[in-house]
Amino acid sequence: MTPPAPTKPPCDGVSSDLINAAIGCVEQNCSNQPPGDPTGQLNQSTTCLEESCAAPIISVQGATDPSGNPVGVACYDCLVVNIASAESFGATQSTCTTNAQAPLGFGGNENSLILSRYPLVNTDVLILPSTFYRRSVLYAQVQLEDQTVDFYCGFLMTTENASALPYVGNYGGGSTDSQTEWDNEQTYEAQQFVTWQGQKSKNADGSQRPSIVVGDWHSSLKVTTGMAPSGAFLPNELNAPTMNTFSSANWTFALATPPGSTWLPQCNDCPLGENPYNGSADQYFFSQPMLVNWPQAQTATTDESLFFTDGVVSLTGVDAGTGPLSPYYGVNIRVIRPK
Repeated sequence: MTPPAPTKPPCDGVSSDLINAAIGCVEQNCSNQPPGDPTGQLNQSTTCLEESCAAPIISVQGATDPSGNPVGVACYDCLVVNIASAESFGATQSTCTTNAQAPLGFGGNENSLILSRYPLVNTDVLILPSTFYRRSVLYAQVQLEDQTVDFYCGFLMTTENASALPYVGNYGGGSTDSQTEWDNEQTYEAQQFVTWQGQKSKNADGSQRPSIVVGDWHSSLKVTTGMAPSGAFLPNELNAPTMNTFSSANWTFALATPPGSTWLPQCNDCPLGENPYNGSADQYFFSQPMLVNWPQAQTATTDESLFFTDGVVSLTGVDAGTGPLSPYYGVNIRVIRPK
């Protein structure tokens, strides 16, 4: 169902003193403008919020109304999401205290693109149910010389928000545990995607057209040592029910993997030591490509590689040196077109 529209701002019922203290702290310590300037924006990563302003920000999260009922979590989330999305501190405070709409980071903008050397026709987009950040699936038919191929580019919600952003959305599946709620929202997005893909790629006679499905699933299947060549990185599991949603569909989602018993999906979210942006435990394969209703899908993928792995960004502080363009490496595959 479509959730009911909110009727009051996220910070309704929270003391203005608490809000002013939180905003005032980030204006003083984490701003790209002189201290106290409300037009300032976060001048570094959100680590500054943790290191310099944790106490006043956490105080917002713990706010209660005169009857002792908790009212601060939604306000806390709104402040953090807007500040982390390069909104000015003044605009953040105004939005969270006066705007009844659910907050969306980066103004609801999203960063997915399909780029192609071939013409794209019949394009479409599915806006997914999500909390705080817009998530979507893009669709296009790629016009090759002699045929078209359906192509999907998806971007699902991260489940790694749970510790920083307590869940206040509508898609948590009835759980009361923030981590489980974020997990459930992501898996629900995958379910919506699978249903939509089945509808979009259906022919008039009910058959399914071959499709390439790629994206950032922010879900990872665990790979065991028995599958790995010596010295390889072993992706860990993260919210496997999302990936299992694809494999349990009524039509065939096949992992686009090169044939061979020693193939291993390299981590494209790789741990500290290989990628300085990540933590020591980060070792996931978030961008597993899939082939849907593809003839000979098990052998259609000829090879896979990672790109954007080189250190090209100058880093300072504890990560001094160079880093890649992103915490997530790109994934490149080549597949034999369907006959």
